[in-house]
Amino acid sequence: MPWKKSKDPLFRGDDRARVRRPHPGADPRVVRHILQLDGLGTESPYLSTTESVDAAEHFANPKCRVWETKAPTAESEGVGHMAKKELLQALRPKGTARYAWPSPHEILVARTRVEKWSEHLLDFATRPDDAALDDTLSRIFA
Repeated sequence: MPWKKSKDPLFRGDDRARVRRPHPGADPRVVRHILQLDGLGTESPYLSTTESVDAAEHFANPKCRVWETKAPTAESEGVGHMAKKELLQALRPKGTARYAWPSPHEILVARTRVEKWSEHLLDFATRPDDAALDDTLSRIFA
């Protein structure tokens, strides 16, 4: 059954105590984020989420946990949501803006990962990077 934005949850494997902070002012190129080209923990304005609790568990090591949210909850906090379908449509060799990338091969690899992990992105690029961001995260993720 296809994922429905209005009712289906999104999951994220992350730290047990809290969801790690995104960095709204960081490089917004989506391929860079999905492929973690600058290594794990690289600053990004995005938080990866997934339609699959199994995928979230894969990314949560034993000392972590799986967090849950819904796209409308994030959007009500002023956070953008890029659904898997949108990502797959935008990640093309001639992508523009945040989807542009010089390597067609790396774009293909990013598309493959989005499909494999049913990835969605929560976009914090327009949010201020201040103390209120922690409160926003606590309202988005349960």
